[in-house]
Amino acid sequence: MSQRWYCSLESGVWGPADVEQVEEILRTGHLHKATWVRREDGDEWIALADAGLFPVDSIPDPPDASDRPDAQATGVSGDAPPAESVTQVAETVAASGRAALRGSRAALSKLGGRGQQALEAIDFEQRKKQARDTFNLYRLFWTRVLKSDFSVVQATADEKRRLTAGADPVESPLAQDYASWRRSLLMICILVLGISTFFNITDIWAILSSRDTHVIRKIQTALLFLFQFGSVVLCALAAWNWGELRRSRSLARFAWLTQFVGPFLVFLAPLSLFIDEGLVLFQLGLAAVVTLAPKIFGLFPGLIRCSLTVKTLLPETSAPGWLGIIIAPFYLLFLAVGTIAAIQMSQLMLGIGLGLLAAQMGVVVWQAR
Repeated sequence: MSQRWYCSLESGVWGPADVEQVEEILRTGHLHKATWVRREDGDEWIALADAGLFPVDSIPDPPDASDRPDAQATGVSGDAPPAESVTQVAETVAASGRAALRGSRAALSKLGGRGQQALEAIDFEQRKKQARDTFNLYRLFWTRVLKSDFSVVQATADEKRRLTAGADPVESPLAQDYASWRRSLLMICILVLGISTFFNITDIWAILSSRDTHVIRKIQTALLFLFQFGSVVLCALAAWNWGELRRSRSLARFAWLTQFVGPFLVFLAPLSLFIDEGLVLFQLGLAAVVTLAPKIFGLFPGLIRCSLTVKTLLPETSAPGWLGIIIAPFYLLFLAVGTIAAIQMSQLMLGIGLGLLAAQMGVVVWQAR
């Protein structure tokens, strides 16, 4: 069993971590020779250069403490071993940082115009940093989702701390990597659903404000938007609670049910009880087909992609593989019928597109193991 270590970082005590994880942090430049480290089963803090974990030449020299802005703002010094409690360290640094920030703002406010310019510059730099951090975070999310390979997708140190500190701690490294990948997937879902909902607002408002639109159609449109918006909210809550896997999983399932099952419930009501006009009933029925058909059409490739992704992430599981093998032939036949119908209606480009999708499913069936 490999030895695990605690490291004293500027943000607090980090660990316990394997030597390989400590080496990853070392490569990012967050450790130096004077960094305090301690074995998980030990009581004494020692400098990283004296721990014997890595060659001394491969460890960078410590920065000058007088030049470090965090040392001036928070009073944290590397001359003494860190506090044993992670919570204690985090609270001390955070409180000191907030006090220093309030003091700086109060001092700048007394300088008048120049102080106001300095405050605006500070706020601008903070917003720019937040935007840069958000961009880098979403770039990490996209990378994880596109690769979907646990040999590459790994939880960050902050994510591991969040998972181990939850009400239902996640200790397994593989489970932590999966939870971080799932968090990325939820965040991408929020982004896509949010953009889709935003662009639908204009069309929905046009229908609701039109005098020529039947009142039943307006009610259906409003209900469909509420289901879509509710799905975005539930998905956001699932992403917010990503560290609590059970709660997040339940919220994500409700989000999917709201997005998929909700429209079926809306169109399930027999409209002939309220409308006698045949043309209006035909229009409402056509609207139901147009709304529901893409959901049914997208269910098959969605299940296949999920099966292949889970099979890639967890090769030892058999259920996802069998699910993909069972669904792919039916989806192939469905696409084949659509291809034939498009060709007969002289929709050549549509037929080519459906034919390529059918060929893709044929490859999936042919390469099934």
